[in-house]
Amino acid sequence: MSSSPPIVRVPPQELPSALKSLVMFGRRQTAVTIRSFIAYAEAANMDLDQCWAMQQEDGRLHPVCLALPSPGATAMVFASDVGSAKNIDVFEQGVRVLRHALRHMDTSRIHLAQALIARSEKGTGKLLQDSGFEWLAGLSYLERRIGSKDRAPIGSSHHDDRLDSFVFEPHDGTGSDGNESDFSRVIEASYEQTLDCPGLRGARTMREVMEGHKATGYFRPDLWTLARCASSNKPAGVLLLNPLTPLDSEPADEHDEDGDVIAELVYLGIHPDFRQRGLARRLLEIGIGKLAATQRITKLVLAVDEVNEPARHLYKSFSFYRTDRRIAYIYPLAHRVAVNDRMDSPGSECAS
Repeated sequence: MSSSPPIVRVPPQELPSALKSLVMFGRRQTAVTIRSFIAYAEAANMDLDQCWAMQQEDGRLHPVCLALPSPGATAMVFASDVGSAKNIDVFEQGVRVLRHALRHMDTSRIHLAQALIARSEKGTGKLLQDSGFEWLAGLSYLERRIGSKDRAPIGSSHHDDRLDSFVFEPHDGTGSDGNESDFSRVIEASYEQTLDCPGLRGARTMREVMEGHKATGYFRPDLWTLARCASSNKPAGVLLLNPLTPLDSEPADEHDEDGDVIAELVYLGIHPDFRQRGLARRLLEIGIGKLAATQRITKLVLAVDEVNEPARHLYKSFSFYRTDRRIAYIYPLAHRVAVNDRMDSPGSECAS
């Protein structure tokens, strides 16, 4: 019986060829997209050190797994498309590489690994599950245009008595000593009976959650909105919007390939005590108005759990439309699957 090929850390000079086998965000990579990705990663000081592969007898590095650490104690994981491989040995090698990458994550910095795949990648879903990942949610990716007509809050001419008891304020730009603690309190409370990726609850500390939200794109305090009950001063709801490019950059540098300046809806949550009052709608109206007031942002994008019918209905009423569908998987590193360590033999296959 021949020994399994060793798993090695991909050296920097081999990254362009190794990464070609990855499926990232639902599509295979080309030499052009890989070069662009590496350049972007280097400019953003991303850590590409956690790229692992099996070194075949002929020197090829395949299958490959890349783990990208992110703020908020998370890592995004990408793997070679071996899910549809007819050769069961290739599939098993993919599982072993992925398990190896998970075992070698720094748990002092990373508490949650995540993976996103296209709905058609059923084989890759099996690869993730066999490696210990848990199915989290089916996600719909939505977007809508932002224009000058949005500068006046949508529906502002329709008075809603239920909203008279709320006041709205932006993030004050400070840390936990300011109103950020109120944002955090609402977000944590909104997880109760949530329909939006409930499997994420408790996977990270609130400090890590807030770090992750701020690091999505570019944090702009004025685009984060807190709703507060006027009578009790209790925080009631939040809307977090982040531009995906810095708004103070030169116009030539801030557009995507379609010429749009994009913002992402990072989080919309309502405290359970204040649900069913139209507060989510009002927060979204205010947020869209703020984006239009920048006179630069032209598109708002978001992802929503497909079982979250109230949220999907809300977004549809604001003319959002679906552009993509993906499946999200998670691997909580605090609960590593012991079988991963038993089934692999690091001493014989690991060369890092």
